[in-house]
Amino acid sequence: MTTPITALTPSFAAIRDDAEFTWAQHARLHGFAHAVITAWEPVATAPDGQLILSGRVDGPCPVEQLRSFADKNMLVQGYAGDLRPFMDLAEPGRVAVVWRTGGVWVSLWTPEPPPPPTAPSPDPVDVPQPGGRLLHWLNPDTSKEN
Repeated sequence: MTTPITALTPSFAAIRDDAEFTWAQHARLHGFAHAVITAWEPVATAPDGQLILSGRVDGPCPVEQLRSFADKNMLVQGYAGDLRPFMDLAEPGRVAVVWRTGGVWVSLWTPEPPPPPTAPSPDPVDVPQPGGRLLHWLNPDTSKEN
């Protein structure tokens, strides 16, 4: 079951607002000022039965920004069961950072980038076979005395 973001109770709205503020603060402090949460998806139920707020992050290098958020963020955890941000690659096609606060899962995600293109390997270069003249000239046993 999903619930529109506009129908959130004040506590869910506060968690969403806190997630947006924390993301924006981290982005400014770590040089990702152009990374923004562009859209929040309807509230859904996570596999553990808890609600999950999910927002899409767009901007330059979004995967690196999410990784930085997971590695460097110092979220204050004030409730039993709260978890610090961690990377989540469980959903195919998405790279996400996930944490839990106030009994609600929060997920910021971006589409998984396509693999970088690989250049075809160059054809091997034909190396000419050495001629015997140079070796004969350098060999002291076969050189002629003048």
